[in-house]
Amino acid sequence: MFDVAHQVILGLDFLHSNNYVHRDVHPSRIQQFAGGLIKFNTVGLPYNFKKLLKRADFSGHVNYSAHELILEKPSFSNKVDIWALGCCLYYILYKRDPFEGKEPMEVKNRILNFTMHTATKMDQDQPAARFLVQACLNFEDTLRPSTRQLLQTIRAEIARMRGEEVPDATI
Repeated sequence: MFDVAHQVILGLDFLHSNNYVHRDVHPSRIQQFAGGLIKFNTVGLPYNFKKLLKRADFSGHVNYSAHELILEKPSFSNKVDIWALGCCLYYILYKRDPFEGKEPMEVKNRILNFTMHTATKMDQDQPAARFLVQACLNFEDTLRPSTRQLLQTIRAEIARMRGEEVPDATI
């Protein structure tokens, strides 16, 4: 999971550093190739941030949308991608969406009320993975980590798992 997360975060970091918001980060957009290479699929290309703010219509997968998108706030940041990443990581860990419902309005209400599906074991054996998901799924967008912060945390966890010296870098 950390290798997949690392590669996806690298892609998001590139987009965010060039003032783009993907706005549709979803497990179906992540493809794994031979040798473990991960890429975003080209369907649903990222939106230019300035154009995105002018769009009145909703796009993306509702179960992976941050509350600021659901509320159709006139301004939001690239942190909507961090929320969606947290949902993707949750899906990778637990094989289900964190916010589920039979219809879109039920899913929206679960997100707005932060009524998340609770995994039965919440991975006591994976505290770093759980911490990463929880950091991304912070309801307050300004408290969600940046891609740079996530990269530092992921790299530190990968080093720890390999038994290497862990750099001082966490979210």
